[in-house]
Amino acid sequence: MDRYRWLATVLAIVFVAVLSSFGLAHGAAALTLPLAGPPAPSDPFEAEEEDEGLAGELEEEDEEEAADDCEFEDEAQEEACEEAEEERELEAEEAEECRLESAEATVAALPGRNQVRLTVRYRTFQSSAVAIDLGLRGPKGSLDLGTDTGHFGRSGTFHATESLSDGQMTRVLAAREFSVGMHAINTPGFCGESFERHLSARKEAGAGFQWSDPTASRRAKASRAGRAS
Repeated sequence: MDRYRWLATVLAIVFVAVLSSFGLAHGAAALTLPLAGPPAPSDPFEAEEEDEGLAGELEEEDEEEAADDCEFEDEAQEEACEEAEEERELEAEEAEECRLESAEATVAALPGRNQVRLTVRYRTFQSSAVAIDLGLRGPKGSLDLGTDTGHFGRSGTFHATESLSDGQMTRVLAAREFSVGMHAINTPGFCGESFERHLSARKEAGAGFQWSDPTASRRAKASRAGRAS
């Protein structure tokens, strides 16, 4: 009996030792596992680079679409198309520099009141102070009617009335052409030439006469076509 009791005791000690060694090994393995932490913060510069990359891709797509408009089998035609496109872009940039988008003028003479009335219908890229020069020429001589300054909003109609002497009104009634020069103040010099109107179409209007620009309708059609495209 003592032998069996001793063997049972030895087996129990061995069994406990095995279990203990297994538990210690498992704990050691658990301690060597990396601890889970919060996700690493994203790099803001990396995000900006990704956004810039997307913007660059969109710009490239726009450029490719613009280039598609000038794709011809004939190289000369393609070059001519590209040059015309560049010229249109330059004209658009210059137009915005001038601030005036469109401006058409008429002049009415009222001999019974010795008055001349200027009317300007306009559109602008931005509200601006605009200088307006008015003059005339005809068989009775030329006449400088001076410069006026008006505030142009985004679109509207500007009116100015000038009272004249009898001698000045005689020249007005004999006028073959009125010239109207318009330019937004503090803009490049070429802007004045862009909006110089020559009013040579004369007709009776009530108790007086009216002068208008015969090319105004052509510009209006071109402007509507440009906005439609």
